Amino acid sequence: MKISRTPSGNTGTGATRTDQFISSTQVTSSSTTDYAGAVGGVYTQAGPQIHVQCYIKGASRAEGGILLMKGEHKFYVQDATGNKGQCTLVNKAKASLLPGEMSITVTKADASTFYASKITNKFVWDFSATPKKYRYWHNSTATTSNTYATDYAAGVVGFVSIPDAA
Repeated sequence: MKISRTPSGNTGTGATRTDQFISSTQVTSSSTTDYAGAVGGVYTQAGPQIHVQCYIKGASRAEGGILLMKGEHKFYVQDATGNKGQCTLVNKAKASLLPGEMSITVTKADASTFYASKITNKFVWDFSATPKKYRYWHNSTATTSNTYATDYAAGVVGFVSIPDAA
């Protein structure tokens, strides 16, 4: 997974960020045109960083961002106060997270939500018995029920969005 950074590192502000988008290609679905996918990085920077809810060991439950992908379900994250640690994706609300756990809330076109069981820079899966694969937008308002035509053979169900952590 790409991590968005400023030239001065993760915490710099006011500078042009590198690795902001997955690709330079915009996708149009229904009436929405946007960049599909997102990147890791400090979530307080503007742009397509993936926002998470996390509980870093020794800290408390907080919003955060992905600094490094450690595996399919594990990430090195940073919370809103700068604490860093490894967390595993779980199917829980922020208020129920235990130390070392994190969740990513995903919104479908019908406004229902689910927690991500696995995420890459372009796709997200749910926790269902037969996990469904979704393509997602970095724009938190860009949801549509239209499927992404070039991914239909890969089992993609449709577009979803990952809104700011709450």
